[in-house]
Amino acid sequence: MKRRSLVSILCLLLALVGLGSCSESTLSKDILGEWVGDPKILKDLEWMGGGQAKVYAFDWKFDNGSRGLIKVGKTLTMREEEEEVYLRVAIVVPIIYNVYGDGLSFKFDKDSVQVEILECLINGKNYKDVVARDVEGEGEAAFQRAYDTVTEQLKELVEEDVRRQIGTPLEINYSYDASVKNDILTLKQGGKIPLTFHRKKSQGATVL
Repeated sequence: MKRRSLVSILCLLLALVGLGSCSESTLSKDILGEWVGDPKILKDLEWMGGGQAKVYAFDWKFDNGSRGLIKVGKTLTMREEEEEVYLRVAIVVPIIYNVYGDGLSFKFDKDSVQVEILECLINGKNYKDVVARDVEGEGEAAFQRAYDTVTEQLKELVEEDVRRQIGTPLEINYSYDASVKNDILTLKQGGKIPLTFHRKKSQGATVL
């Protein structure tokens, strides 16, 4: 009988006890690019908020060099006394990630959060119209100053809310079992429902 090599013996033992595989993982290459969240996962994203907040988009981008982005589309409804404010926002949170075997871990870089206000309604009216009414007769410059001030304040409120939810920068490390198959990225964590993402197709691509 031919002598087994040490490598083949180790591979056999690992397979028997279920500790891993001796085949080299390609996850670090497969995961690169942009991924679009499956609509089914958007209904229950604990760290994204709750109550009057709803997530309508949740995408990832993984670059070479352990840097990436989480892109979130979110709507919020806020009430204070007789005022109701509806916001539709785009949130970008940079991450630092690491791929190890068939696992993915990442940390948020909360101090680099970016927010864009896509839509804002105050009591059902576009906030541009509300601002214009409040500074009526004061000229275009006064309107622009008031509009920029309101926009910046709204962005700061949303950014602060995101920072509060994700905690201290680089303090929390999130880990998932990850796999890529047929242009689908699957992330699993314990007994929770897996999160699935589809590879984003380039805009110039055509389906044959």
